[in-house]
Amino acid sequence: MKILGIHDGHNASVALLENGEITFALQEERPTNIKNFFGFPRKALDCLSKDQDLNPADIDLVALSSFFISSPMEPEEVRKHFNWQGTPLAIFVKKISKLSVVQKLREKQSLSRRFRILKKLGFKKEKICVIDHHFCHAASAYYGLAQEYNKKYLVLTLDGGGDWLCSTVNIGYLGKIKKIAQTPYGHSLGDIYARTTFMMGFTPWEHEYKLMGMAPYANKNYSEKVKEIYKKYLDFDSKNPLIFRKKIFEDTNHIVKRLEHDLRRVRFDNICGGLQMFTEELLVKWIKACIKKTGIKDLLCAGGIFMNVKANKLISELSEVDSISIFPSCSDESTSLGAAWLLYHQKNPQEKLFNLKDYYLGPSFSEENAKEEIENARKKISFSFTKENNINKKITELLVQGKIVARCSGRMEFGARALGNRSILVDPKNLQVVSVINKMIKNRDFWMPFAPVVKKDKTNLYLKNEKKLSSPYMMMAFDTTDKKNDFIAAIHNADFTARAQIIEPNQSPDLENILDEFEKITGRAILLNTSFNLHGYPIVFGPKEAIWTFENSGLEYLAIDDFLLSKQSL
Repeated sequence: MKILGIHDGHNASVALLENGEITFALQEERPTNIKNFFGFPRKALDCLSKDQDLNPADIDLVALSSFFISSPMEPEEVRKHFNWQGTPLAIFVKKISKLSVVQKLREKQSLSRRFRILKKLGFKKEKICVIDHHFCHAASAYYGLAQEYNKKYLVLTLDGGGDWLCSTVNIGYLGKIKKIAQTPYGHSLGDIYARTTFMMGFTPWEHEYKLMGMAPYANKNYSEKVKEIYKKYLDFDSKNPLIFRKKIFEDTNHIVKRLEHDLRRVRFDNICGGLQMFTEELLVKWIKACIKKTGIKDLLCAGGIFMNVKANKLISELSEVDSISIFPSCSDESTSLGAAWLLYHQKNPQEKLFNLKDYYLGPSFSEENAKEEIENARKKISFSFTKENNINKKITELLVQGKIVARCSGRMEFGARALGNRSILVDPKNLQVVSVINKMIKNRDFWMPFAPVVKKDKTNLYLKNEKKLSSPYMMMAFDTTDKKNDFIAAIHNADFTARAQIIEPNQSPDLENILDEFEKITGRAILLNTSFNLHGYPIVFGPKEAIWTFENSGLEYLAIDDFLLSKQSL
């Protein structure tokens, strides 16, 4: 069975599921080169069809990952009229037309527009299903991360909002997801973080990580005062601590004026510190309440709030928590995967779970394609290139010399984190490489940290991880050991934490090989890994985009599969 998952909203994406396993996934931002693309993922769908040699007739079902419900009276009324875990789109449009015309016009128009697009692309209406936004998040966490079919998991979703909800509490067991609590629109922790981001001159739904990165530099005493301001905005329902409840008149999506008034003349760093403290405190209370209510101590989480690695760290350290796994890049881009998984398990309820194998789910490229792009680029710019018999060894030699090397090789990673195949690598021993990388290509805000990559069997040398949590996708932060100076350029220099990529065995053989060779020469088994992109652009897609970035930055070395490009003579 082949199921196509589609998310056609913020950070649009597609995913292909074949017999329960995700075999391809791609965000629209990559082929369009428009970061966090909003809309229908046409080019990503084209790439999927070409890469997998598929046409619409080969697809058994299409799963859309949101209804895009937008009116406060709609959710429960609408959900009475359809099976919200997977309803044929044509049936939903028909049923929704029987409801209030005023309330439903926007939804009907939105769904009809999506139906027209898919019909034009060749998909038959009886194949198209639509699935609730938060159940897509929950499905990605449960079906992607659960390790045991007969074990109960606490499945949590938390974000700014989707289909009129902003959090759910679920129990995953025997292949099914049962929701036990939900928080309605307007009571959102994600909204508060996003609106603060906007108020401070950054881009909401994108730059929240910049506030998180600044928070550890703030004065804790001043941050405490800011936290108390935020505590007046949001807490929990007095009758149900699993549900968030606003304490202010307006909904949390419309608090910019309140923020501007309450935080007037408060320093930037202290706002960041107070907001992060408030977020962490609220999340910890919520997690404890969820565990107390269910008795389940193994957590699986998804939704944009769980991109906050510092909050994830605190949750993981709670004595109440036995284990926690965060779905990789768990913002809305991953709902296409969840939608496909959920629909598959609805159609095949007896199937065992299908754990996520890895996140290298995008397209690769041929040697001929790479060489063609290199030759085309040489007609316009000057650089030398060679084809190496052992490219990993050559990359390692350059890293040992203190050089910065960009790598574009193999299948592209899905999601917000570069995991080695579209990465910039460097020896993190020298703190000065931070400013060099920023001047050369990244142009990151001066306070933002980079991240390390280390093999699982070397983790204890550098990271404190008492619960032996997995972190192959950079979704957790860790305290560092007394060897922090060995990778000082890849940690947060205010609190000495690290958002690490801990490579599982056989997750990325080439990257593992580079780490092994680097350790043999230097005695250090850790590197700095940051995404290969110019500031404001998405991670590079393939050879063409990699060479363009190489051309328009200060990068001196670029590895494209076995080809090594250099602005220096080789």
